[in-house]
Amino acid sequence: KAINPATNEEIPVWVADYVLGSYGTGAIMAVPAHDERDWGFAKKFNLEIRQVVSPLSAGPVRIYDSINDALKKAPQDLESAIEDYEKIKAGEKIYTQYGILINSNSFTGLESAEAVKKISKKIGAELKAQYKLHDWLISRQRYWGAPIPIIYCEQCGEVPVAEKNLPVVLPEDVDFRPTGESPLVRSASFQKVVCPKCGLPARRESDTMDTFVDSSWYFLRYCDPHNTQEIFDKKKVAAWCPVTFYVGGAEHAVMHLLYARFFSKVLRDLGYVSFNEPFLKLRNQGLILGEDGQKMSKSRGNVVNPDEIVDKFGADTFRLYEMFMGPLEEAKPWNATSIIGIRRFLEKVWSLSLSAKPTENLHLSNEARDELSYWVAKTTKKVTDDIVNFRFNTAIAALMEFTNYLQGATLPVAEQIKVISVLLRLLYPLAPHITSELWHRLGRQGQIWQQAWPEYDPKALRLNQVILAVQVNGKLRGQITVKADISEAEAIKIAQANIDVSRHLAGKTIKRTIYVAGKLINFVA
Repeated sequence: KAINPATNEEIPVWVADYVLGSYGTGAIMAVPAHDERDWGFAKKFNLEIRQVVSPLSAGPVRIYDSINDALKKAPQDLESAIEDYEKIKAGEKIYTQYGILINSNSFTGLESAEAVKKISKKIGAELKAQYKLHDWLISRQRYWGAPIPIIYCEQCGEVPVAEKNLPVVLPEDVDFRPTGESPLVRSASFQKVVCPKCGLPARRESDTMDTFVDSSWYFLRYCDPHNTQEIFDKKKVAAWCPVTFYVGGAEHAVMHLLYARFFSKVLRDLGYVSFNEPFLKLRNQGLILGEDGQKMSKSRGNVVNPDEIVDKFGADTFRLYEMFMGPLEEAKPWNATSIIGIRRFLEKVWSLSLSAKPTENLHLSNEARDELSYWVAKTTKKVTDDIVNFRFNTAIAALMEFTNYLQGATLPVAEQIKVISVLLRLLYPLAPHITSELWHRLGRQGQIWQQAWPEYDPKALRLNQVILAVQVNGKLRGQITVKADISEAEAIKIAQANIDVSRHLAGKTIKRTIYVAGKLINFVA
């Protein structure tokens, strides 16, 4: 047995191969109630599982008044939260987050972060971060990569290439036969070199650098790509970096981004950059899968050739379909049939833009003008918000709804052209080719990409009238058109008087009425 120095309690000592000898000292203090592996070990050998960290309370010290206070953080899943609470309380579920100490003698009632410091002080321990990182081997036995600027001399050993002779350029007289060595070993022009120190014959390093070395700082070079005197101008990097928004594949979320952080922090310590993190915001995009739902691969025969799609449907259709397939972050299977719907949408936009109806003598009623303003405001707001937040699929859906509305609307020619120009400008970032062409065909001035982004009147987002769906026991039985600011009582009265609704309520007693302002009424009978 051993003595717990924090509580002076006796604790059993177990020897097991599940503890990693390379981690810390090779001996650990197990906490079965708060670590998954310790939990499994304790369960297997029927050991005591004592809860010492609680998410809710701290024994005699009241942190949360009741479970209801704690559940304010998760009101969307009350039932699940209550179940978790009861399991943690009964010791049937582990709690691995920071919380409040319980069953911990004088430390009971402390928050975890504070308790760590006080316990360490009491037992005379020093807080130390345990890193799992190892040295990064950057050499690769391949041709494609940045040459390592080292020369090997039998007399002088490893000698760096002089700065005036940098960069070392890859040769062209290479043999790519698979020998297990870098192709640079057999390049006469590359290996014919003398030692910079003694002048005797020597040889170059034949390995090249891992390409991650280049991709770890390329974004800094983008700020000053033509500089031949230094890595980059500090002022230019300070003006452009850190990167505000980085979009990349999930497969790079660990290695590439980790290495980029390494480089940024080293350059920060050396005084080349002033920021701590290279990227302020990151979004990972999901893969486009084959039609079989698998990752595209030549061996599976499920690769989609973009050139063939562009030849058949056009570049804009291809672009829009990829964005319309689903949320940016999700993996999405390709569907050759669904892309036809996007093509038809663009054909609608083309037809709508070039077939203005001769309605010069038409005057819009106040209701029709309000409805038009509502659709313009609603679509502009939705598309603007969605593009900023990378929700391209729902932005396209909103443009489809707007196009359908315009197809059915009867507007004066001047209004038609005005509102279609809004549609084209909203669609332009997503489908630039067709919108640029239509902009010219409509006789608009300048290029479409030079135009201001559409604006809208927030007041127009509220229609004077709304359509309420009326349900009986959850099933749609009718619709009523009412004023937008109608009271609940008045809306219910009008709904009950509706012929279709009243027929389904005949002979029934209404037990409860559910009213969602501006959307629906549901009679439970």
